[in-house]
Amino acid sequence: MTYEFKFLSGVDTHLLYQTFLSAFSDYVQDVSHVTETNFVNRFTRGGVDYAASVGVYFQGELVGFTIIALDNYKGTSAAFDAMTGLVKAHRGKGLAKAIFEHALPKLREKGVENFYLEVIQENEPAVRAYEKTGFSIEREMDAFGLSADAPRLEPPAGLNVEIRPIQRADLQQADQFFDWQPSWENSLASIQRVPDEVICLGAFQEEKLVGALAHHPASTWLLSLAVDPASRRQKVGTALLAELQARLGEKFNTIKVVNVDHADEGMLRFLEQTGFEVLINQYEMKLAIEA
Repeated sequence: MTYEFKFLSGVDTHLLYQTFLSAFSDYVQDVSHVTETNFVNRFTRGGVDYAASVGVYFQGELVGFTIIALDNYKGTSAAFDAMTGLVKAHRGKGLAKAIFEHALPKLREKGVENFYLEVIQENEPAVRAYEKTGFSIEREMDAFGLSADAPRLEPPAGLNVEIRPIQRADLQQADQFFDWQPSWENSLASIQRVPDEVICLGAFQEEKLVGALAHHPASTWLLSLAVDPASRRQKVGTALLAELQARLGEKFNTIKVVNVDHADEGMLRFLEQTGFEVLINQYEMKLAIEA
């Protein structure tokens, strides 16, 4: 079989979406609920550069791709594998590695220093394949879900905190509350790029911001939840989540919290206590790109 590799500048995103559905039809997680709009908007949020992304074609048909985002991450010029997929009939032929090798010169040209990706821990073949390519595990991250059937959270009684809407730009003030670097798609830069609605709430004590939340209803992702270390264990996070549920009302579905650093025992405990359940465990992996 002869394959052709092309950068995806000007790609028909509808075609890309159809290839995604085919490539992920047997994925460990069901993707049938992902609409074409959500698919494209997720790449917008992540800062995808289609000119740096690569498609693999067989007999003129798109059968696989690696969608690559570019941004400053962890203090360096970086790239992120927003999604890699191959139609089942074309797997096991070394195409994922070949796609990456096709992209590498372009990434060097753009001054990229580090390449990041995320992989589900139980997908051991993929983890081993990435390690053979030179990637190493940076950290473990967990994803959680709060079911729509879970009991609604009640605003904590006697809490001297006002919860009110804030602007996306106000989230910058809460960036210092994190004990760890948010993942690529949950970064402040990514939240600013979301093309559709984001619900942003702030928790204030005497007009001082002590906590913030950002939720993307279209994907059900809780993009950000951070509380000032000096105000933790005072139910500020619970108050923010309770207000979010109230504002969502009948539109409330599962709320997903994606990519929580596994080393943050306090956050893991908080999510468990508020009714969240573990969905998946992931690795963040990194490859240093030599100039």
